[in-house]
Amino acid sequence: MYNNIGGKVKALAIVEMIVGTLGSLITAIVLWANDAVLAGFLVLIGGFLVSWIGSWITYAIGDTNETVNGIRSMLQTQEATPDAPQQPVPQAKAASAYAPAPKKPAPYRPAPIPASERERILSQGGWECPCGSVNHSYISTCVCGRNKREVLAAKQANEAK
Repeated sequence: MYNNIGGKVKALAIVEMIVGTLGSLITAIVLWANDAVLAGFLVLIGGFLVSWIGSWITYAIGDTNETVNGIRSMLQTQEATPDAPQQPVPQAKAASAYAPAPKKPAPYRPAPIPASERERILSQGGWECPCGSVNHSYISTCVCGRNKREVLAAKQANEAK
């Protein structure tokens, strides 16, 4: 009864679509016979769409179940044969004495900004980082990674000396 449940759920989705479509067709015919033409068309189209979309969801559940069962059986097969040859893991190449040394990243140098822009930012509460970058007041960390509080504390300590 519970074997191949994914296939049974997928079959149920197809039956759901057929029964829903036939049910909406019969209801539409009954409404047409009672001179409710617009209601009949709405029931026919709405019932078909609801059955169709509902069957997608049910079919997806069945398909997911089949996929999970397939993955489970593959994993069980692999666990049952632990002596199967494994692919070797590629090792990183050792550094050669003749290989060039890795380059160090260049220090951060901010793009130059016009002096008037620099003064405007600083006059509005901005701050200047030791790397040379001028930051707006709402910026708490410079692009070089320095924290605003630390920079301003160091600046005040230097001015006190």
